[in-house]
Amino acid sequence: MRRALTGVLHAGEWLRGLRGWPLAGAVVLAALGQMALMALLTREVPEVAASYPDLRIPGLWLLLTTLVLLLGHLLLGVTTVVLARALGGRGGLHRTPAVLAVLAPLCSLPLLLGGFVAPPGSTLVQVLQFGGLLVLAAQLTRHIAHTQHMLVGRAFLASTLALLGEWQLAHAAVEQTGAHAGML
Repeated sequence: MRRALTGVLHAGEWLRGLRGWPLAGAVVLAALGQMALMALLTREVPEVAASYPDLRIPGLWLLLTTLVLLLGHLLLGVTTVVLARALGGRGGLHRTPAVLAVLAPLCSLPLLLGGFVAPPGSTLVQVLQFGGLLVLAAQLTRHIAHTQHMLVGRAFLASTLALLGEWQLAHAAVEQTGAHAGML
């Protein structure tokens, strides 16, 4: 158990070790995976596909929505660095937007998968949501503290806006599932 926890806490160092295109590929893959799970979970793809006889339109919808999600992750990463600099950080971007864009979908993966087996208000979904948020908070705080050369408390404070954004995104996807389940 301790090895697994240590591995989770050191995953950010592994991500920082990636260079160039592999990290960009990981960012795009993570965003595509998160968007696909969210679309399946909320049952949006069948509704969009049923509305249009040409399947290129739903594909374009999924691609554009994924790009918006990806840009949102990158914007939250830049905002986190700006907040860290305002709180006394001395580093540059250091791939923080890309690291956040990979870590956030990976941390919301258990919640999205749990949404398939449990109703939105269940204890399992709440535990998965807070557990994923805690892992993301630990990873992002550690990354910001390392790259910005600042104390952990200030790094956590700089990360809170990104954490709130990710929590709201995951919460909205799970709530949307409940709305669709009530309609069926």
